[in-house]
Amino acid sequence: MKHYFSSEGLSRSVFTRKVQVLAAEGQTIAEIKGHIREIEVYPGGTAEWWFVPIKTGALKDLNCTIAGHSEAGMTGSITIK
Repeated sequence: MKHYFSSEGLSRSVFTRKVQVLAAEGQTIAEIKGHIREIEVYPGGTAEWWFVPIKTGALKDLNCTIAGHSEAGMTGSITIK
């Protein structure tokens, strides 16, 4: 099942160097640069996010935005020191 990694607070608190998308076998199949607000990850896939923190804080808006996923507990917090 696919999932989203979504945090508006994180996207406003970091400078994204790049996001790499890896296939299930591990090879890079895409590289994205620029402002990232949400990452969708498909079954067996991996997304790697390289960023530089530009603002500190405790963020409590990490969640999966697919219907029912947040309600099932797919939420979290991020601390940038």
